Order: sequence, then C-alpha cells, then structure tokens
Amino acid sequence: MQKRKVRPAPPLDELVREWVRDHGEAMSVKEAAELVGVCPQTIYRRVWDGSLRITPEKRVLTRSLAVYANSFPTPAPRRKKAECGGR
Repeated sequence: MQKRKVRPAPPLDELVREWVRDHGEAMSVKEAAELVGVCPQTIYRRVWDGSLRITPEKRVLTRSLAVYANSFPTPAPRRKKAECGGR
C-alpha cells in the first residue's frame, strides 16, 4: 500500500491572498460558515468574542476568516444541516 503524499499547508499570507482572490474582501455569514465547515451560529459567536471581524453591513471579512480557519488544529468536520439547527 502506497502512502498518500500530503501537501503542506500554504503560509498564512498566501492563504489569505487566495481566499480574497477567490471570495472577495467580505462574504455573508452563511457563506463564511459553509467555507470553514461550521454553523452560522459559530460565526456569530466568533464575531461576538472578537475572533472574527465584520463590516458595517454585517459581512464577514475574508482576511479575518482565513486567520480563524488557519487556527484550527485539524480540518473542521463538515456538519449536516440538521446539526446546525436545520437552517
């Protein structure tokens, strides 16, 4: 059995640049939650505790989301909609 090659994670500044290029400077809470694999309520909690930043229009800043996602020790598990309150 061959071992699967694991590509190292890109440096944080490269990750931020890629996300901004692909998703723009800001995105909706729902899009942010889907991108990092958490419930929208988790995004609201991270905004409230200061881990994420939002615009005056209540859109999540992509740069702060990339930094937050990079802080996960392992890839975030994908949740089913039923686990996220059915939304």
